[in-house]
Amino acid sequence: MNKKFLLIGMGLAFIAGGCGNQQDQSGAQGGDVKSVVRQADQSSGQLQQNIQQTADDLTKKAQTLLTQAQQYLDQGKFDEAVSLAQNVLSFDPQNIDAQKIIAAAKAKLKALAEQKAQDLKSGLMNIGATEQ
Repeated sequence: MNKKFLLIGMGLAFIAGGCGNQQDQSGAQGGDVKSVVRQADQSSGQLQQNIQQTADDLTKKAQTLLTQAQQYLDQGKFDEAVSLAQNVLSFDPQNIDAQKIIAAAKAKLKALAEQKAQDLKSGLMNIGATEQ
């Protein structure tokens, strides 16, 4: 969202900067009001198209990354899944799907760590029992 405001601000600054450079037929600064308004409208329309294209591109990028993250999650590649989901959150902090993938991957990593700890504990107990 902040990127949209930045792009809008840059566009408006560009338009405002260009307005002062217009000259009417007598050579005076400023140009006629109608041509300045027309140019501003055209620039604004182009800026809106650019913003929409950028938003669409980010949406496609997020979907691609989330699809890959889900595949990693399904394959048990939890660290990779978290990394891709965090990448999505870097440009879309409110993305629910990325948050869900991270939560699921962390839960599975925790369960694996607990299982390994239990297996290690059981193994040590078995070693102790056979020595007696």
